[in-house]
Amino acid sequence: MHLSPHLLSLLAREFSRWGTLGLFLMAAIDSSSLPLLPEVLLIALVLRHPERLFWYAGVTTAGALAGSLILFALARHWGGAWIERQMPPRRYRRIQRWFDRYELVAVGLPMLLPPPMPVKLFVIGAGLFDMSYVRFSLSTAIGRGLRYLLEAWLAVRYGASALAYLRRHPFIILLIAAALLLAGIAYGRRRRAAAGPAPAASPDSDIGLADAVPALAPPPLPAAAAEPLPLDQA
Repeated sequence: MHLSPHLLSLLAREFSRWGTLGLFLMAAIDSSSLPLLPEVLLIALVLRHPERLFWYAGVTTAGALAGSLILFALARHWGGAWIERQMPPRRYRRIQRWFDRYELVAVGLPMLLPPPMPVKLFVIGAGLFDMSYVRFSLSTAIGRGLRYLLEAWLAVRYGASALAYLRRHPFIILLIAAALLLAGIAYGRRRRAAAGPAPAASPDSDIGLADAVPALAPPPLPAAAAEPLPLDQA
């Protein structure tokens, strides 16, 4: 669902009556349910008080994180068991490991991209596949923080047309997204290397019969015990 620009402006004007709290609430609602586009209010506040650029970007990021955590928690606690029953266990664990290893790519990258990126689908996916709260929060804070900080800086530099500037020059977001993608991949590889080699296969893993037989065979007898016992002399 997309709201008209006129309605978004009216909503931003109403939320602006509450100042910083209105910015936080608008970002939280945008990340959890209705697409309110808190950038409209963020840019308006930054234009009024450019010296508070980092403060307003931080408040917007905090609101987006709070709203995303609500949606994430609902998907994690009420949808995780359902999706686990619907998918083969091996595929479920593979996707779950992907979310854990590449959280900056799976969550942080969509959080960075501007609308109409369907961010909520990635939030729900992270919850369904049991991504940890800490990793989800860090990825969301990084992605949203970079996005809102860039938009606030563009508002100071280009005025109220900052959003239009981003739409005309999407390569800026794409460059940051590419850098975040490479950073996420490098971080995932470094963490796997630090974790060491993969653990030994479990008993119910796909091992061959030839590999299992030596493990089940009895140990060889000592040399002395292997010699035949002497017969009693008559």
